[in-house]
Amino acid sequence: MKFLKTFFIFNLIYFVNSFTVNFPTFINNKAIISNIDVKKLTDADKSELQKLFNIVPMLVFKNQKINPQEYYDLCKIFDKNYKKDILHPWYTAIPSVPQVSIRGNMNTSGIFGTSNIDLNDVTSYFIYNYVWHQDLVGHSKHLPPIVSSMYMLKTPKKNKISTIYASLEDAYDSLDLSLKKELNDYNVINVNSLNRLNDVTYDYSGYIRKDKKKYYDDDIFTKDPFVIYSDKNKYRKSLLINPNRFFKFDKLDYNDSLELFRHIMKNNVLTNKNIFHHNWDDNDIIIWNNRKLIHTSTPTIEYNNKDKKRNRMFIQCFLATREPLLSSCLNNSEPIFHPIRIDKSII
Repeated sequence: MKFLKTFFIFNLIYFVNSFTVNFPTFINNKAIISNIDVKKLTDADKSELQKLFNIVPMLVFKNQKINPQEYYDLCKIFDKNYKKDILHPWYTAIPSVPQVSIRGNMNTSGIFGTSNIDLNDVTSYFIYNYVWHQDLVGHSKHLPPIVSSMYMLKTPKKNKISTIYASLEDAYDSLDLSLKKELNDYNVINVNSLNRLNDVTYDYSGYIRKDKKKYYDDDIFTKDPFVIYSDKNKYRKSLLINPNRFFKFDKLDYNDSLELFRHIMKNNVLTNKNIFHHNWDDNDIIIWNNRKLIHTSTPTIEYNNKDKKRNRMFIQCFLATREPLLSSCLNNSEPIFHPIRIDKSII
């Protein structure tokens, strides 16, 4: 593993020569890119950025002024197998680019061609909770995207909002060897349910969850690998983890599954060493590899009020993909191109 990290650091240094790049620390898993206008990228720039994204799971572009189509085009650079599907129909879409949605807690004033509407990010489970998740992991219709992104249009002027991330590659690397061997053959039973998500008694952190086994009328179950190769080169492995959809491991009963899940979240995923923040400035764009990082926003109670100094607005894109999941399981190594639904009766 030391060899692999040395390899990545070497490539990191090699590939950033074309840019003014600042790495606070390499273990923070992000590259902050300044002095570049993403509207004016050359083919050579795009190629270098693709290589950088293969090594560093998060790219931060500072001081950008672009429209939604330019933003969507930027996201597409980082996944050649993208699809045009819309992955967030529950948010307000930009009319001209429906793959991009606009979010926040203020009036859009018709920005980017949207209706003059009041945005309201008050989904019940985001109000008070740190909702750790990977976008669309465990979804019943779509594979989790490689590219997830946010473009901050306006952020609070005081007590700035941050988005918090943790590396799932580093989390896997930190597992005991015996646990790695065990987990490589595990699948996760995930569950999709709006009723479950709107149950405010539910714990979304993953590391304190102790709820009792419970079913909801709208439950849809899927089976997903727990350990995947984080890219097609198969240099590293990553965990595929979503606390708000996790139901159990396929090889353990419900209570033992929660115990092991809490152990991994507490001791490997959400450790002080593994967590890093991005503190937002206006006109920041972040693009991250959703199959390598887990994230959570600040609870929306922090900015859902009438204080204009607490207003925020951003656009986002989850880029639909054809890129299959690559399970590490030796008994099931075929690429996974579609979510695998399972019946509740066999759980």
